[in-house]
Amino acid sequence: MPRTLVETTPTFRRYRVTDGAGQAVGEDIEYILTTEQQNAQTIINRAATAVTNNQAFLAISSPTAAQVSAQVNALTRQVDGIIRYLFNILDGTD
Repeated sequence: MPRTLVETTPTFRRYRVTDGAGQAVGEDIEYILTTEQQNAQTIINRAATAVTNNQAFLAISSPTAAQVSAQVNALTRQVDGIIRYLFNILDGTD
């Protein structure tokens, strides 16, 4: 369904939604996330991926030294992300 921008504010964009014949059928609101909100979402998404990656590492019966080193690096990044999220330090995602 086509959308036409009606209004933009610092926190949202409002669209008029029309059907194929151009008749208005409703409105759609698109919220604009702050940089901090975007960073929080990135950290959450990365945490979900980390769980899968960590499980895969734990399934390796005898990891090589290179695999262990890579896992330590990954865990360090993951913990940094958790700390940022927990303490609301959302000026970055690294």
